[in-house]
Amino acid sequence: MMPVKKLALCAASLLCLAALGAYGGPREDLVRKVLDVTGVERQFGDASDAISALYGQQESSIDPKYYRAVLDVVARQFGETAFVDYIEEDIESEYDEASLRRILADYEAPLFQTITRREIETKEGDMQARLPGFDYSKVDPERDRIFSKYIVDADIVGMSEQLAVESLKAFFTTYNLLMPKERKLPDGALEGIYEQARASLRSEESVSGIKKRLAITYEPFSNEELSSYFAFYSSPEGAWLCRRLTDGVSKAFQKCLSNAAQELLGILKDA
Repeated sequence: MMPVKKLALCAASLLCLAALGAYGGPREDLVRKVLDVTGVERQFGDASDAISALYGQQESSIDPKYYRAVLDVVARQFGETAFVDYIEEDIESEYDEASLRRILADYEAPLFQTITRREIETKEGDMQARLPGFDYSKVDPERDRIFSKYIVDADIVGMSEQLAVESLKAFFTTYNLLMPKERKLPDGALEGIYEQARASLRSEESVSGIKKRLAITYEPFSNEELSSYFAFYSSPEGAWLCRRLTDGVSKAFQKCLSNAAQELLGILKDA
């Protein structure tokens, strides 16, 4: 999702500075360009899928007259345009033009664009088909070291926890609105569910699963290419973007959830 390699040669540094000077314009355009070129817009663009999948598992427990309505609300309020707009707003609130321009300059590199395309084009269905039979023990030690460092530098486990818990909160908050009083899940029970999700994602089994996904996703690339790509996360601009995405995704979920709850309450009131 994000890269950058350090430029050691003076000539390369000068080329980078020249490239930075080519980017200008309003801050909104710069932020949107970063979200597009890094693949964030296409990878985080539709948060409704995970929530809708949770509803699909509980269809039998929901009044049929509300089931389709809640799916429509989720698709509308957590859809690509709304969700990405909120992430963009958060990045703009902590606007750092120098970091944004450095990120753009790095992501224009052919290697980073090729890897980003691979990330976006890797389909979840194909991933699920390959995971059970994938033998990670055949991954060479150097590649495993690269993946381990990337998981820490990019806080992959932390981001996974956040996305899982925010998706669960969005589901259970809207789900409780649809349930009669005696079937609503109390806050204490929900906190237990959220903590269970966090613990599961911190487990060795989960980290092993993340490594398998990385091995499959980045299969076409050499260790040297991946080291260059993942070096972004140890750079100041990489750390800045990770913080902004973490905060932006959290705030996007909260705002989308608030809008969804209001819309659902209106539907229930009119029913």
